[in-house]
Amino acid sequence: MSGDAGYLLVADAADARDPAVEAALAALLRSGWTLRLDGFGLRILTGPRFPWPVAQVHRAHALIGEWRGEGAHPSAIAGRFPEGRPLGAGLMSEGWGAYLMVWRDRDGHLNLVRDPTGAVDVVWWRRGPVTLVTDCPPPALDAVLPDTLAIDWPQLGALLATPSLLTDGLPLQGLTPVGAGCWSRPDQDLPDEPLWRPADFVRRGADDAPDALVRVVDRTIDRTMRSRRRVVSELSGGLDSAIVAGSLRATGHAERAVFINYYGDDAEGDERRYAEAAAALSGVPLETVRKPVEAISDADFTTLGDVRGCRGPSRSE
Repeated sequence: MSGDAGYLLVADAADARDPAVEAALAALLRSGWTLRLDGFGLRILTGPRFPWPVAQVHRAHALIGEWRGEGAHPSAIAGRFPEGRPLGAGLMSEGWGAYLMVWRDRDGHLNLVRDPTGAVDVVWWRRGPVTLVTDCPPPALDAVLPDTLAIDWPQLGALLATPSLLTDGLPLQGLTPVGAGCWSRPDQDLPDEPLWRPADFVRRGADDAPDALVRVVDRTIDRTMRSRRRVVSELSGGLDSAIVAGSLRATGHAERAVFINYYGDDAEGDERRYAEAAAALSGVPLETVRKPVEAISDADFTTLGDVRGCRGPSRSE
């Protein structure tokens, strides 16, 4: 996530605030960041391009991001299970989305639950009595980053050797990531607890009805579209995007979508005829846009080593 499209959670006490942290927050606010929540010892700020909502959903609970589902709302889940494993498990069993749930428990400790998809990045560190949580530290936080911040060379080597570990490891010392689907307690020196695992999901069994997958796709598309005014749906010419286009039409949301296909000059980069066939089958209009292939230059690689240019998930559909 770029520097002006992220979030920052600050957990502290009013009588134990760090002057350097306060100066960093003031700098963020001057640069266009917004204080979205200030209460129960938690402050949440977001950059001017942060794509997700922030809401207080219960007495000492806040949701950063978007939760979707057919079951109980997060506020009801927090009312029934105010803290601990049951709260996180309830969020994950009743719905899905791109979110980070944060709350203070009855003893005042900070708790974090990251959604199983990992759509919202989460790292944290402590500075004296203050805990800072973010997706990508903006430049204004440079002065309050951990003194131990450094490249973790063994971890970096492990990631290069086994890229699949990227979802579990962070090649930096000083910043602690929260795993997808995990419950974290940063100020209690306790290990993260995984609340959702693919194996648990698989063991529930599947609906074998012929139209079960259709219902799941349509329900997902419908719930996703309810919070969006307009979307761009790329019809690539392949199966997945054709299914999404058909589902947008079937669920009554196609009028709020623009369907587009990008094509190149070479045959292997031009799948317009397949995209046009999918659009015709779904009964949606299709725009085609030429996207010429260009040679890769040195400039294309200049930002790859700059952590300020790191990007996270967006709300593009």
